[in-house]
Amino acid sequence: MLSKRSMVNLIRSSFEKFSTNKLVLPLSKTSVVSNSLIKVDKRVFMVSAFHTNLKPSEQQKQPSSADKNKNLFIYEEEKDLEKEVVPTEVFKDEKERIMDEEGVNIPLLVKFWKMYFVRYAVISTLIFGVIYIVWEVTSWLSSITFKNVATVSFYFGFLSALMCCGVTWLAVLAFSIHPSTVYRAAIKKVLANKTLRDNMVTPLTPGKFRAYSYTYPDFNNAHEVPLVRRIQFWKPKRMQLCFQLVDANKKTAMISCDVSRKDGIINLLRNRFTFHSLIVDIPDREDRLFLRGTDQDAVYENASDMKLN
Repeated sequence: MLSKRSMVNLIRSSFEKFSTNKLVLPLSKTSVVSNSLIKVDKRVFMVSAFHTNLKPSEQQKQPSSADKNKNLFIYEEEKDLEKEVVPTEVFKDEKERIMDEEGVNIPLLVKFWKMYFVRYAVISTLIFGVIYIVWEVTSWLSSITFKNVATVSFYFGFLSALMCCGVTWLAVLAFSIHPSTVYRAAIKKVLANKTLRDNMVTPLTPGKFRAYSYTYPDFNNAHEVPLVRRIQFWKPKRMQLCFQLVDANKKTAMISCDVSRKDGIINLLRNRFTFHSLIVDIPDREDRLFLRGTDQDAVYENASDMKLN
């Protein structure tokens, strides 16, 4: 039995000798197909061949690889991954190409570096930082001993105690009005008044009398009190304070004030108050000296109500 290669060689060698019939069919304007019948050892074979009608000078010349590289720019699309051929006329401005005939387009390369390299460098640095922190934390947790636990517990308890003391101190300041603090604030405002210094001879010294009282919200009418204020039932609303100032001639002036604490952490730490009234009753003077407020805001109506021995 003949192999395939032997059969092909036999057909080629005996094509002209044993050809019995030849049929030529036009396939197109430029190509035809010819069919031939070959009889070999009582077997008939049909051989088909394709031919072109164009002369060698008329055949289209295939572009060389150098021409392709010179006139074409090949790129791949990400959507269908098919290669397309784009002519170089698309690039009207030579500056838009990274690689040109002269060399590398440095400005455009720097532009791409700023757009992509810096972005990816920052992202990589952040990822590395997170991994480093996780690594350090896990290594610290794996090296914990009983001594480390005792040390951390001691420091944690000490800091917790300090925080509790600080919160308690702030709560005492926020929910109370100390009379000594109000007295110092009132003295500062009174001594800054020029009318008082003109009517009394300095130096001024505090007298023996000092009294104060607190005013709380009326919880009998709870519907008129805000919910937050009802929760802070122990917090005084205002404080009324009365005290004396004595000059060098033993002349005594009576000072009364009505104050409330200002809101805010800064005002709380600095002990700032709002003076709703600050009135001075000076002897040998008919009119009262109003530093803050009006006669309606006074703690008492007139100096005759405050007769002291």
